Amino acid sequence: MLTAASITIPAQVPVRTFPSVWVVGGNFAEDEQVAEALAAHLAQDGKVEVRRVDVAELEPARQRGEISSATVVLLAELRLREGMEMSWDTAPVQSCGYYGCSTQYQSLWSNAPAVSGELVLTVYEGPTARVLQRERLQRAFVGDDTEFARATVVAMLTEAALEAVDIRDETVRVELYRTKQPEEAKRALAELERGHWKEGRALLEQAKDKLGGLSTKEQAQVWFNLGIARRFAPGPQGLDEAAYHAAFRALQWAARLDPKPAHHVALERLEHAYQDSIDLAEQRKARKENFEAVQAAGSPPTQGGETAPGPENDTPPAPDASGPVEAAPGEPSALPAAPSAAPAAPSATPAAPLAPSPGAVAPNPRRAE
Repeated sequence: MLTAASITIPAQVPVRTFPSVWVVGGNFAEDEQVAEALAAHLAQDGKVEVRRVDVAELEPARQRGEISSATVVLLAELRLREGMEMSWDTAPVQSCGYYGCSTQYQSLWSNAPAVSGELVLTVYEGPTARVLQRERLQRAFVGDDTEFARATVVAMLTEAALEAVDIRDETVRVELYRTKQPEEAKRALAELERGHWKEGRALLEQAKDKLGGLSTKEQAQVWFNLGIARRFAPGPQGLDEAAYHAAFRALQWAARLDPKPAHHVALERLEHAYQDSIDLAEQRKARKENFEAVQAAGSPPTQGGETAPGPENDTPPAPDASGPVEAAPGEPSALPAAPSAAPAAPSATPAAPLAPSPGAVAPNPRRAE
């Protein structure tokens, strides 16, 4: 059975955690095109001061002390490679003779213009130019025209860059077993199919205590559905530690009863989802602390000359750090170690210089779902 669930994905390049972002393009026209799009996109936040700066202005501004400690520099550098893509094509060939004409298909080699691109997004601390993060985004396109292929790759990489700086809500497809016993498990599927994850989970919690007489395969299917429901029942705010452990126990029990590859894949995806929840909480916490620090020291002006507003008051709390919930009867008692916490997001402490210089790459603060 297929249904859907809502998830929230943390930003791959979380520059919105800083009150001020300077956006810089590289040395080519395509770099400037991506930088312009990034600056316009970030400026929609309303709470972040965004400036478009020429790369040549960075070091002089740093030397003059014009870059505040609450500022990061986002440098966009695009590299394009052109070539030819060889492939087999099937073409109709018609031959005519005394008895008429016939059409046959032949395989022929064909060449088409191909363009591959890599967009490097580097985040520097403003006053010191220390590298905080470097991400590489790659796209490719094969078409009939080189210029069209170039424009398509630039557009694809620009879109990827805009997604990388955002916390995004997405809807994912979820596959469940269509169980018929016990009755609560069957009723749970009707709720889950409508997207009612909390109600479906409640029914599956009852079903797990009524598995006597079922085959190990049927029991595994109920435990699997329960594990998935425990994962998505918390909603877009993500998993806390207790929900993660509860979902892990159910999926682990399903894998023990029926060691299908799909059950082990679900366990891996659960760990990735929990890490995303940790990263998301760290990003929101860093944004709140950075904006509060700037407010305490005096808010920087926005592009319009007004005072930048403070952080949102409805920032969701960090995942619950309380211990795991008590194991239900029949569940595995041994719990896995939770994924290690994501690296702490930078706070508004004195930041870095700006001249784009190579350096140690900070760990990626998020993992794609």
